[in-house]
Amino acid sequence: MSDYVNTGVEAWKPNFYISADNKNITDKIRKGLINITLTDYGGSSKQTDELRVAIVSETLKIPARGVKISIGLGFGNQIIDKGIYIVDGASSGGEPRVVDFTAKAAPMNAAKGSPTVQSKKTRSWSDVTVSDIVATIASDNGLKPRVSKRFADNVITQLDQVGESDMHLMSRLATRFDAVSKPAGGYWIFLPRGAGESVSGAPLQHYTLTRRDNSSWGYSRNGQSGDSGSGGENPEPTYLIKYHDTATGQIKELRTR
Repeated sequence: MSDYVNTGVEAWKPNFYISADNKNITDKIRKGLINITLTDYGGSSKQTDELRVAIVSETLKIPARGVKISIGLGFGNQIIDKGIYIVDGASSGGEPRVVDFTAKAAPMNAAKGSPTVQSKKTRSWSDVTVSDIVATIASDNGLKPRVSKRFADNVITQLDQVGESDMHLMSRLATRFDAVSKPAGGYWIFLPRGAGESVSGAPLQHYTLTRRDNSSWGYSRNGQSGDSGSGGENPEPTYLIKYHDTATGQIKELRTR
């Protein structure tokens, strides 16, 4: 991503990169950008992650359904690849002329006759590993499998898919292992939920935050928190802190006591 970064952007300013069918359109989008919204529904949801972009432009072509969008988000020169999304809807209006399009993290409108993650299927697996199942689902949807070592060799004695979409099936399987399973960035991932590790099993970095590291923070407590004078021991309050991770471009949350 670094080859496409506008190095004139200050380190604290949001920045992005975007391409359409491998053609860099960052500068065209930047000039009239209204907003970029990337929604991560999480692996337990039946919905796929969604990208939405709105631009003011008199000349930008409305992207056709099926166009492959690659996007990176971050701050300054630190832009993180957020994966590949397939355009599934677009609109335009004015004045001034605004182009608005949405794209999904998996092909929701594949070529005629091709399966999609929401297509209903009926089939069964017997005595196969989690890795085998993810590989099949990924291949069926034009993706590559990425499975955590923690789950890869777990044997599934029987798994039935009866009138069920791949998205729903993998959501069920992920729930069984307390995992996250979804299409993202050209892959179908199957990773531990909240384990703080990468696909290879390597631990992710941890950070210690103070008030000085946050642009804003807040604390709230309701009347049932245990300190209203009703007697008994008062439980420690829990603090929720939201912050921008400049390394990933994401808004993250921390809970502490």
